[in-house]
Amino acid sequence: RKHTSPLDPLLAHLVFHFDTALDLSIRIKMVFEAIDPDGEGRLGYSRFSEGLRKLGGDMRIHLSHEDFDALTEQRKFCGADGRLGPEEFETVMRRQLRMFVQHRVADAVTMANTGPEVEAILNALKLILVSTDSED
Repeated sequence: RKHTSPLDPLLAHLVFHFDTALDLSIRIKMVFEAIDPDGEGRLGYSRFSEGLRKLGGDMRIHLSHEDFDALTEQRKFCGADGRLGPEEFETVMRRQLRMFVQHRVADAVTMANTGPEVEAILNALKLILVSTDSED
């Protein structure tokens, strides 16, 4: 599968490990704190990019200015200072996670070599995920 976002390695980790909406919020907050180790509480492009590079593990995340602008929808999700606080960060991460899962479900539908029952379930999931786009 080709990555569609520079955050895909992080998103794959998050989607695999969270159990509930609250657990996801806690994990996103932990990521924010890992990216912002000195606790400034605001992430502009430079701090966000640098923090992502330092996450370690298998996550080799390189974020360009264009990526940051795309993730924040031209900074629509940033505060007045053009940076992300914890709440804005969670909004961006949840949106990216939803798109990541939508792509994964779409890939599964395309690649599924199963019966019509599984295909119907995957298509239903895809439809549900797409319908949540209008809730933003």
